[in-house]
Amino acid sequence: SKGPKAWLVDRMEDASDLPNAVEALLRIQYKHNQHSRNLQADAAFWASVSVLHGSEDSEMRRLDGRKLTPEDFSLRYADRPALLTGLAEDWAAKERWTLETLLESHGDTEFQIAGGRIRLRWYVNYVRRSSADWPFYIFEENLQEERAALLEDYRAPEVFGNDLLCLPKGQRPARRYFLIGPRGTGTLLHQDPMMTSAWNTLVH
Repeated sequence: SKGPKAWLVDRMEDASDLPNAVEALLRIQYKHNQHSRNLQADAAFWASVSVLHGSEDSEMRRLDGRKLTPEDFSLRYADRPALLTGLAEDWAAKERWTLETLLESHGDTEFQIAGGRIRLRWYVNYVRRSSADWPFYIFEENLQEERAALLEDYRAPEVFGNDLLCLPKGQRPARRYFLIGPRGTGTLLHQDPMMTSAWNTLVH
């Protein structure tokens, strides 16, 4: 018989069934993954916190990114987490990436979630109806074709300097991701491609 992921993809044509399909998949994934999530949280996350506790590195640095040069950031802050403010104030994404405007421009565009691809309007329908404490989120790396317009709505802050993943096309790993998710979404501790460090921007 078909597994839950295949069933989810099959039922995507009926928007009214989508929340139930995603919830069923969510319950199954939660049951099978909860044990490993707990182990990783205990073994990795809390170990990291205990190492940093009591040191000057235990506090997240909050900096005005507009006042930093790439050289200053690289020498003083690139080896530890930091919260940089003011870097996205003039992005078009501030206006274009609300749920309402995204539904107008990309409502029928498919995006990646765990288990398959889903139209944005169906995902928003799921978010608004779901009461899951560990909900699905969109995690899209293919910013081409109908999703390519999203690349025009932001620019990489100058403070981060050159892109170190500037390998020839076809050899470099995915380096840009577009995410949408409600409260409660997140990821486990992980290593980014080629042991690089990422910058993330919360738009809304």
